[in-house]
Amino acid sequence: MRMTVAAIAVAGLAVSTAACAGDESDLDGEGGGGGGTINMQIGEVRSLIPGGSGESEGYRIIKNVYDGLIYYDRESGEPVNLAAEDISSPDNQVWTIKIKDGLTFQNGEPVDADAFIRSWDRTALASNALPLNYFFATFEGYAEMNPDPLPEDQWADPEVPEYAPIDVTHLSGVTAVDDLTIEVKLSAPFIGFPTMLGYEAFLPVAEACLADTEACEKKPIGNGPFMFEGSTTSSPAAPRSAGRTTRATCRPRSTASTGRSTSAATTAGRTSSPATSTSAARPRPTTRTR
Repeated sequence: MRMTVAAIAVAGLAVSTAACAGDESDLDGEGGGGGGTINMQIGEVRSLIPGGSGESEGYRIIKNVYDGLIYYDRESGEPVNLAAEDISSPDNQVWTIKIKDGLTFQNGEPVDADAFIRSWDRTALASNALPLNYFFATFEGYAEMNPDPLPEDQWADPEVPEYAPIDVTHLSGVTAVDDLTIEVKLSAPFIGFPTMLGYEAFLPVAEACLADTEACEKKPIGNGPFMFEGSTTSSPAAPRSAGRTTRATCRPRSTASTGRSTSAATTAGRTSSPATSTSAARPRPTTRTR
């Protein structure tokens, strides 16, 4: 299936290309001067809530609607703090993450320690069956949230593992030291931990989003520079196999609530994956098997 995503940018085509594009070679731009629309051809989207996508198509929207703790410099591929004020560790096993003050989601909720922790707990819980669950395998407490699944003949969907009730729903190795500080304990030292934090699995999620995930899938509540306004589908009665076209619209968010600009100068040097990645979204570790 092919879908069309349109991103509206007030500062013109160059800004939209830098900030709302997944792969510039896929873009069909319209407009110029004081504003413009970019049409980006992408495949079917799995989810628009962090942790639930795990594929490049949905992530092209997610990465513009959400801001992570870090981003990757387009030239060097090195991680650069974004929502994070500081990420440090004395031993590469216990990490302290300090979050910048004053950041908010698009509904006014604070982007604080709880915003990241609620997102990570949701993704790490086996029974949620989210594709980016494995990113938390190095965290203390992961094993307790990921017991062996039930026998396959007890699964309603043969592709989705099911579990007996899981009592532990919080990663024991993750603690909110205060409103803007997170302590993460890993099961073993890992010097590359800060580099992982720019991936989709580690994005924050608003409390209102988890209170109504169905609504949030239709209109994500992000904390990034662009807001997702909704989508319209041509020939909605046509089957997906017939190639329905969906136009999803993003518009720039007020810079007051993001703490940064959506200008071309700000976004042109920013990418959502390290320079070593050939993926449109980000490199993916080997998928673990149960």
